[in-house]
Amino acid sequence: MNDWIACGWYTPDYDHWFKRLEQSLIEHKAPYDFRAVSKLNGGWERNTCRKAGFVIDALDRNPGKTVIFLDVDCVVTGDLGSLASLPCDVGLNFAVLRKKNRVNLVPLTGHLVVKPTLKARALVGAWRRVSDSSEFGLQDQETLTLAMGEVDGVEGARILRISATDVIRHSNASATVQKVNGHQRFKNRVMSALWMR
Repeated sequence: MNDWIACGWYTPDYDHWFKRLEQSLIEHKAPYDFRAVSKLNGGWERNTCRKAGFVIDALDRNPGKTVIFLDVDCVVTGDLGSLASLPCDVGLNFAVLRKKNRVNLVPLTGHLVVKPTLKARALVGAWRRVSDSSEFGLQDQETLTLAMGEVDGVEGARILRISATDVIRHSNASATVQKVNGHQRFKNRVMSALWMR
């Protein structure tokens, strides 16, 4: 019996992506637990901010198991058990983004390893709180970045950089999705400030 399970969620417009992922999970004999959910109004960003809540739900549905949380626009190409055995509370990849004279480290949420530990739950709980009250236009990776700065002792969560290229191959389903741009975020902040007066 496995001490891990692949989990995730998807909206109706991602159903065809899930079918492709499901086939790869079956092919590699990976236990899985994915939920189809309705899409919220408010755009792509608002929907991605639901991810932390679905991670908590997956941990609750699968007590004692390591959850390998996957976006449905990927396929599994090998044994996910190697990710489940990582010595960490939360495992994720980071992107290095260069902007003008800055370098930023951004957590990527296309796949996550979440152990059934108190430290992992503390981080995911903070991520959910930040996501639930996030400002207009923020998406899940940005709210996780904010949550990581909010949790005391987040370094104690032993967030480990993982390379899953051997067992997970991602597509970019959101590439064609209309997203909120910086101008729209600024306009929303100005309008919100005016309404508060």
